[in-house]
Amino acid sequence: MYQALYRKYRSKTFDELLGQKQVTIPLKNQIIQGQTSHAYLFSGTRGTGKTSAAKIFSRAVNCLHPVDGNPCNECENCKLILEDRMMDVVEMDAASNNGVDDIRELKERVVYPPGIGRYKVYIIDEVHMLSKGAFNALLKILEEPPKHLIFILATTELEKIPATIRSRCQRFQFRRLDQDTIIQGMEGILEKEGKTADRDALALIARHSQGAMRDALSLLEQCLYLDKHLTRDQVQDSLGLVEDDLIDQVLRDLVKDRTFSFISILNQAYKDGRDLERLLMDLLYQMKDLVVQVQSGHKVDKDYLEDFQLAFWLQAMHGLEESIQTLRYSKDPLLAVEIGFMDAYLAFGGQTRLQEKTPSAKALDQDLGSSPKPEKVQEAPKKPQEIGEKNQAPGEEKGPVQEGAPKIQKEEKSPSFKEDGEHGIIEKQDQEPGQEIDMDLFDEVKDYCKDCGKITIYALLKDAKAYKEGKQVRLVFEPDFQFHVRNLSDKENLHLITEAFQKVLEEDLQVSIHLKEDQEKDKKNKVVDFFGQDLVEKK
Repeated sequence: MYQALYRKYRSKTFDELLGQKQVTIPLKNQIIQGQTSHAYLFSGTRGTGKTSAAKIFSRAVNCLHPVDGNPCNECENCKLILEDRMMDVVEMDAASNNGVDDIRELKERVVYPPGIGRYKVYIIDEVHMLSKGAFNALLKILEEPPKHLIFILATTELEKIPATIRSRCQRFQFRRLDQDTIIQGMEGILEKEGKTADRDALALIARHSQGAMRDALSLLEQCLYLDKHLTRDQVQDSLGLVEDDLIDQVLRDLVKDRTFSFISILNQAYKDGRDLERLLMDLLYQMKDLVVQVQSGHKVDKDYLEDFQLAFWLQAMHGLEESIQTLRYSKDPLLAVEIGFMDAYLAFGGQTRLQEKTPSAKALDQDLGSSPKPEKVQEAPKKPQEIGEKNQAPGEEKGPVQEGAPKIQKEEKSPSFKEDGEHGIIEKQDQEPGQEIDMDLFDEVKDYCKDCGKITIYALLKDAKAYKEGKQVRLVFEPDFQFHVRNLSDKENLHLITEAFQKVLEEDLQVSIHLKEDQEKDKKNKVVDFFGQDLVEKK
């Protein structure tokens, strides 16, 4: 019969119990010296080994041939306990046996001496679930226990145990396991199962287990049947985790003011079935790691850490942590997360940015033009030289361009889409990309993608510039937009973008995605930068 990993590989001796030496060493010494107590209280977070330690202790005190304080697990008594067939060892769940009558019945049974072993051992799990009357009845037993009786009480909520009960027990606190200990435990189990895994894949599982070995094994078991060798990407996909690149992009948007573009990423992650709480936790882990590295003097190659200010980061982290609490009780989880991210945006100086971008009603009116009901932003007429500069490719030498330089016009050709798989070229943009496509036409391309339900593509294209040369369209991004390039170069996404350009320009075109060589970014219109290109239509 199949057993879950955490049951199949449950620790059978104190030496096998990982990361709890502050508990195992004293218990082993008590057994060796024959000076065990009548009552123990094991407390700690879930999955840290409380019940396993209680079971080991119950065998050790009844073992016929103990080895250095550990049960031999080979004698008749040990085998009976391992098979749950010894009446002298009783395990109770206080969650379902929490009434005063249950404890009174227990009081009547404990007076009888053990049948086979030396001690009667009662393990009461989740003891904090007992009622007040049940605790009072248990107290009567603990005050004057028979010599053959040992109680082991286990709880995850020590503060709910009455002081009168705690004072009559030896208390042992079980700690959360550190990441290296959990990874070590999983590697040992994988070896026994005849499988392997990348260390960073196990590190990801360990991080999400929150110090609980049982949780780690449950997550590992979920991923174990994907392949003989487990990778980080497989773990992310199996557990519904958000990719590291996406986390990094969201953080960059928050810190470097991408005008709420992180909202589009959140929406897509939500539609893809990603766990929003885990997304928040992953982001907080990433932020915490970066803060520790920066404050420790380590050099971190992240462009959004150039103007690092600890106070802003801590404020943003507190806001996101509060969002996790709100998320659990919200009727609209996505809305709760979006609000939390907006708070973090403000913590990184977003309020100052808003004031800088809209300094006054007068300044905004100047940017928007003086028309009483403006439908489009009116720009001042440009000189011929300025028109030429606008239409130049990045890195091209500026030169005079005659007035009336042609723009890309729609050609009277029937659209025909080609799916040849040759569009997704990711490379540094180190050549002349051609003539910049008119912004109105590019907006139509983005709107086409949005109308097809691809809001993420629409959002990512806002940070691109489009150029055309012959039958080739090149989308060019600034150097720090690797996430955009990687996602838009996906075959399905590139298929839709190519189709959109062909529909709008009415030509048989090929589209490729590029990163521009690192250079100073162009200054953008303040209103366009703040409100987004989709809200401000240029003529």
